[in-house]
Amino acid sequence: MVSREDVKASYAKQANGYVIKHPDITKWSFYFENLSYFWSGTMSLPKP
Repeated sequence: MVSREDVKASYAKQANGYVIKHPDITKWSFYFENLSYFWSGTMSLPKP
């Protein structure tokens, strides 16, 4: 379980999101597919 303090601390350090892995390893594929889609298809990063 994730503590609320961990999440708050991450956002205080300018995090834009907080990813929590599912405790069931058989579900990880689903999470990584969605995370990959988020970073490659949804997320817009500023140009350097």
